[in-house]
Amino acid sequence: MILIYGSASSGKSLVAEKVAVDAGKRLKAELIYMATMENSSDEAKLRIEHHSKMREGKGFSLIEEMYNPAEHVDTIKDRIVLIECMSNLVGNVLFKEFGDNPIDDAQIKLLSKKIVDEITLVSDMAAETVIVSNDVFSDGIKYDNWTVGYLKLLASVNIKLAEKSSNVIQVVNGCLDIIKGDKFEYN
Repeated sequence: MILIYGSASSGKSLVAEKVAVDAGKRLKAELIYMATMENSSDEAKLRIEHHSKMREGKGFSLIEEMYNPAEHVDTIKDRIVLIECMSNLVGNVLFKEFGDNPIDDAQIKLLSKKIVDEITLVSDMAAETVIVSNDVFSDGIKYDNWTVGYLKLLASVNIKLAEKSSNVIQVVNGCLDIIKGDKFEYN
């Protein structure tokens, strides 16, 4: 499992695609792009279109899954799976489970475990799993209780995934910082 994270528009998606494509070549495995963003607004549609254009010609098959990545373990078996992005998946699951209600630390712990268990099942079946996520709590903005719960949940998921990952890469303005694991050749 490889976790790639950074702020919005940091270049993390492009890095993740390159890492996934390189893994596919190295392991001679097919590529799966697991998209987690709901197509629910004009802004979401534009982001989805942008990411679709970025992937063109790279050999990815698409799976759209907003809630339960482990439902696709048969499809992803022995393939390279790029999950884009944990921030969307976590928000989708949180809203599905709790709606607009803020969550407490005990609920965060349980929901974080559930999400990480799903991703671990995916990772166990795939030849390699590349996960994109967002850096959180770096902006210093004071948020409402629901958003704080979401940020804590995403941070908890990121921490657990980082612990399980063989490689953790932070992307800042398109530059890689290897936090954990092997060095990557990146052009």
